[in-house]
Amino acid sequence: IVAGALARETGRPSAVIGLTEARGVGSARGGAGQSLLPALAASDSLRLVGVVSASGTSARQLAEKGSGVFASTDYEEALARPEVDAVLLATRHHLHVPQAVAAIRAGKHVLVEKPLALDAEGIRLLAVSLRERPVRLAVGFNRRHAPLARTLRELLAGRTGPLHGT
Repeated sequence: IVAGALARETGRPSAVIGLTEARGVGSARGGAGQSLLPALAASDSLRLVGVVSASGTSARQLAEKGSGVFASTDYEEALARPEVDAVLLATRHHLHVPQAVAAIRAGKHVLVEKPLALDAEGIRLLAVSLRERPVRLAVGFNRRHAPLARTLRELLAGRTGPLHGT
């Protein structure tokens, strides 16, 4: 993970904020609320310092799961905090690029849930931002260890070209 690598380099836990949504993937009942943010809070190499969401209520609910973390609805203000080293983006897909670009421009490392971008223009914007401000950017592929994904990797391991249907 991006911030974990940073922690190994600096010798201290990396401070991470989680950016979530009031509904869906980032709600207190699922997604970031049940797995991602609690995993960050339990990590020895990461330190959850805040939660940002579209709803202050949702951010407060998620922040209460971590001790001493801030809750906010203002992403730009959170990015400006000097204690924040990295950002976890678990938001709606169309928000990934603008939120990641803002974090990169603020000098923060980024872990974004898939997809990284919805089109080639989004990838281009990220590449330009990373050239201007080199930080770590990673994409979370949370299903890569699922049994079906493992089986597909084994079945396709010897392939050197595309499969053609008949």
